Amino acid sequence: VHARSRAPAWSCLFATKLTGRKFVTTFHGTYNFIGSIKKIYNSVMVRSDLIIAGSNFIFSHIKDHYSKYLDPKKKFLVIFRGINVDYFDPTTKLESEEKKLLQKWEINKEKKIRAKLRVTMIHGRKDEVVPVSFSKKILKIFSNAEKKLVIIKNGDHSLSSPKCLKIFEKELKKIIN
Repeated sequence: VHARSRAPAWSCLFATKLTGRKFVTTFHGTYNFIGSIKKIYNSVMVRSDLIIAGSNFIFSHIKDHYSKYLDPKKKFLVIFRGINVDYFDPTTKLESEEKKLLQKWEINKEKKIRAKLRVTMIHGRKDEVVPVSFSKKILKIFSNAEKKLVIIKNGDHSLSSPKCLKIFEKELKKIIN
């Protein structure tokens, strides 16, 4: 499971812990961290099994500011612009290779997640990177789940304002309690 943003990364972290799947994150920016709560929120990006940094600068930033959360047993990789062009070339991807991989990993692309779960997604209405419709589509995957989509009126992609963080805190407390 691969996450590129902090909010989805928290969901992915919990999901991979529950299912025993591997978790990968791409750390592509210098996240703002005023206060310890914000730094903990950002730290999800270094709690994965494999951390991809988008540049040497980001690699240094992670080491300088998140070393407390880094596990030396985990893998750390720098892939410029987030893609290894030597390894991944979409012109050479074969449909048969994809089918083999899906069979090997026993993944049915048509299968829905039917476990009784509680899924809460938080999305900013003013998110200029990921439309709210994506969150709605993701929630449809969880057919038997108790689903909730919280749309923050003035929330952007980072959801990092004090108001957004309060909403995160409130929703997390509902899940934990």
